[in-house]
Amino acid sequence: MPKRRIRYYRGAGTLVVEGWIEQVQQACTIQGLAQIERVDLERMALRGHIAIATGSAQGDRLVGLLGIQAVEPEKSKEPEAWFQLGPFWVHPRYRAHERGGLPIASTLLHWMLDQHRHLNLVDTYEHGVRSIAGGLGMRRAGVGMLPPAIQARLRGSQALLGDDVLLSAETWIRIHTANDSDWWRELTPTGTQKQGPCEAPA
Repeated sequence: MPKRRIRYYRGAGTLVVEGWIEQVQQACTIQGLAQIERVDLERMALRGHIAIATGSAQGDRLVGLLGIQAVEPEKSKEPEAWFQLGPFWVHPRYRAHERGGLPIASTLLHWMLDQHRHLNLVDTYEHGVRSIAGGLGMRRAGVGMLPPAIQARLRGSQALLGDDVLLSAETWIRIHTANDSDWWRELTPTGTQKQGPCEAPA
């Protein structure tokens, strides 16, 4: 069998790969993932919101991909906008392939998390990153911790598969910092601190 040589392309760099859009769309169809239009994939590439891997044993065919998509498209350019991981896919023959000790899936996810620390990144388990997410710093959180508008969008898109989600480390910290600040501001008129979420009832 020919040696499997993996090449990675990120953001606008994916545009040099011939036929990559058609291959991404085909992979989404095979996996039963939501289809993404050509114009949207091109926009994702230009904004650095997609990364792909190709394998030379397949004639530089697509063997892995990971993108992020705005939960609220109308707010996608705002600071700390919310993005959901996906599509996420690795060719079955390449799921055990390693490059520098990291499988393809981990390499793609590591890059995406590192490049978009300024965004709020959430995964609903729809795309199967749970098995590798912990090793890359993602944290589990209850859906109820998310802003109400984000909860509504995820529920409306039927993306939620349970009562919890995965958050990038930076997102998890931002949420807990905001929640803690709100809680400390909730004081009674006499200045007595209200009962906190971890305190037992009197």
